[in-house]
Amino acid sequence: QEAALKGIKGCIVITAGFKEIGGHGVELEKRLRGVARAHGIRLLGPNCLGAINTNKEVRMNATFSRLMPKPGNIALVSQSGAMCVAILDFAEGRNMGFSKFVSIGNKADINETDLLRYLKDDPDTDLILMYLEDISEGHAFIEAAREITWIKQKPIIAVKSGRSVEGARAAASHTGSLAGSDMTYDAIFRQSGIMRVEGINELFHYA
Repeated sequence: QEAALKGIKGCIVITAGFKEIGGHGVELEKRLRGVARAHGIRLLGPNCLGAINTNKEVRMNATFSRLMPKPGNIALVSQSGAMCVAILDFAEGRNMGFSKFVSIGNKADINETDLLRYLKDDPDTDLILMYLEDISEGHAFIEAAREITWIKQKPIIAVKSGRSVEGARAAASHTGSLAGSDMTYDAIFRQSGIMRVEGINELFHYA
């Protein structure tokens, strides 16, 4: 509400304690989303690491990671902030750079489909990596991904967590995600032209 009074149009909420804890956290997240939408504020998070833009005109690290990656042509979108930190460490040891690096967390507003629509025309990005726990809008996601993989000819490589029962439970407790059928996600990725890989090692090898 204070940000709205100042005319701010974009917010990153790193703080946890929202949908992922259930109960009061769910209500708190609804209130947060309601205020953002009422005032036209685009919201990243809550419960996320933040965002990094390595473009030389911007050079923004709006995360709590100690690392600023080198500039590169790879964009990463991750639902897990902890995975973002691990990937930054992994990439630094392999001299890999990034164009954009975004942790979406609970996705109260901005989700993976919004970011695909942005990255489609991002001149700094030639390859998109994704770490997903769930997909918010299946049909919109497929349409956005097809434009990138089929028309723009930018590859998208994805890791989808929650393949096992234990993994689905972990995703639910982490960002409040409902994992859904793994076969459904396989079908979504195939229809989208997205290459699905099994873990971070494979993600980087293919990248």
